[in-house]
Amino acid sequence: MSLSDFQKHRLTFSQQRWGWRYLLFEIIFLPSILSAGNALLSLNLDAAALNFVYFAANAAAAVGIFRQLLLDTLRDVPRLIWKILGIALAGLALYYAAGIALAQVFTAVYPGFANVNDLSVGSLAAGNYPLTFLGTVLLVPVAEECFHRALVFRGLYDRSPALAWVLSVVLFAGIHVMNYIGYFDRTLLLLCFVQYVPAGLILAGAYRLSGSLLCPILIHAGVNCLGMLSLR
Repeated sequence: MSLSDFQKHRLTFSQQRWGWRYLLFEIIFLPSILSAGNALLSLNLDAAALNFVYFAANAAAAVGIFRQLLLDTLRDVPRLIWKILGIALAGLALYYAAGIALAQVFTAVYPGFANVNDLSVGSLAAGNYPLTFLGTVLLVPVAEECFHRALVFRGLYDRSPALAWVLSVVLFAGIHVMNYIGYFDRTLLLLCFVQYVPAGLILAGAYRLSGSLLCPILIHAGVNCLGMLSLR
């Protein structure tokens, strides 16, 4: 299968430099800055609103840094639309098949297993469902696919496909559990980490096969949308 569409979307040095800088800033500093700002400015934002600001900042940064890639992606949509939709639907089906299989294994290994990030999203949705829905379904897919699939996976792929696969999946799984370290049992967190591995592989694979960043964005948005609807 030709990978010309995937290969032609190379990131510029500037996109990679600012992308990595922001990704590190997001992981290390942004949550603390937002929490401190909320307290110092007496904004009194609740957890759901503060989380939405976090998602909005990441999405704005992603659009600002990768705007040319996103514009090129949109221009290619008419030509690749059926390929994008077909791979996106297959990706969704594969994601849920993997999820069902892993859930059965994890429940046997760890009775009462529940994904801690899903529990956190459920708590946020209980506080403000519309805001959590908008952030999770519209903002998160754009930000995470730009940084994890475009920056990490595509950015590293030409130099080392193996490193691109491994690092993009590890970072993607890691950001979904890192904030819970020290608050939950280590075995539970390890299982949660492993649960995100198939998603990382599927999203990267969808980008590679379709040649369009829109494909993993659609899969990611679809998974999050169905997850949010299940909370109603």
